[in-house]
Amino acid sequence: MLEEATLKVPDAAAANHPAHSGGRQGRHTEELGYVLAEMQYLPRTYPGATW
Repeated sequence: MLEEATLKVPDAAAANHPAHSGGRQGRHTEELGYVLAEMQYLPRTYPGATW
């Protein structure tokens, strides 16, 4: 799927942090907060909007 979308999988070492695991146990990287904020923008700005 990533190749089809012409996306490159980042190298964990190049990203300056090790690969992360444990999300199902509630352990997340700091970056998740930024992603969630971006994803929540539309529903918070336009409550009841449908796609």
